[in-house]
Amino acid sequence: MGLAGISKSTVSKLCKDIDDRVNAFLDRPLVGDWPYLRLDATYLKQREGGRTTSVAAIIAVAVNTEGKREIVGLHIGPLEAETFWATFLKSLVRRGLHGTKLVIFDAHEGLKAAIRRVMGSTWQRCRVGLLDYSVLGDLLQTPGRIVMGGGVPPVQAETVNRLATKAAWAFMSRPPTLRTCPFLTIAIAS
Repeated sequence: MGLAGISKSTVSKLCKDIDDRVNAFLDRPLVGDWPYLRLDATYLKQREGGRTTSVAAIIAVAVNTEGKREIVGLHIGPLEAETFWATFLKSLVRRGLHGTKLVIFDAHEGLKAAIRRVMGSTWQRCRVGLLDYSVLGDLLQTPGRIVMGGGVPPVQAETVNRLATKAAWAFMSRPPTLRTCPFLTIAIAS
């Protein structure tokens, strides 16, 4: 792999340089208004103290008033509890995140509470999450149940809203007996 002959100290120095750059990026001031904030999390396996544990990796992507999208925060923590999210959001606010009118996320209860407490912004459930949930209908078939069967088109990042809306309305226009995702039906109807 072209790494033969590199000393441990050189590798350590390179890793420290990378850590410094990443930390500088994550600690940079956020200037201007950021009207839209998208928050998400996933769970990863982490090796710590000789054992493997599950940790929440969270990301915040914001859009400024010029329409520029940026990663404004990343963090690793033990779980997606309200206190974890509140600490993360407070760190974004301290760095200059303000003017946020809409927060988009998967409607996690701890995050809802943290947004109310820290930001006071309006929030919306992420349509990608709804699509992910609706696609599960194809995977979680039960005998005698009619399945959605490809009613949701593939989603690309730059066209999420347009495709999600089109897929949702196509799904809702089916006869009720062909709708197999009650959560999606309820969420769209409301």
